Amino acid sequence: MLIEKISLQAIQSLGFLSSTRQVDFSYTKFGTSTIDFQVQFWIDQMKIGPGSAKSEAIKALKTTFDIHGISIPIRAAEVVGEVKKE
Repeated sequence: MLIEKISLQAIQSLGFLSSTRQVDFSYTKFGTSTIDFQVQFWIDQMKIGPGSAKSEAIKALKTTFDIHGISIPIRAAEVVGEVKKE
């Protein structure tokens, strides 16, 4: 599937991955209007910390999805409030 291919490419292009383990992609479940997945990767902590690595990975995925016209569904939320007039 396209999403698996481009997600793996995006993560594998990051320059701080550990050379001892491969990037792992797996589909996890059907959502309401999504098919959920996770990408697991291991980092060389001499190059980057876990928090920064996660942030860079998310940005790489978002950029790749944008290039391929893949949108990320936003969960609908209802906002209820009251407008007060003075």
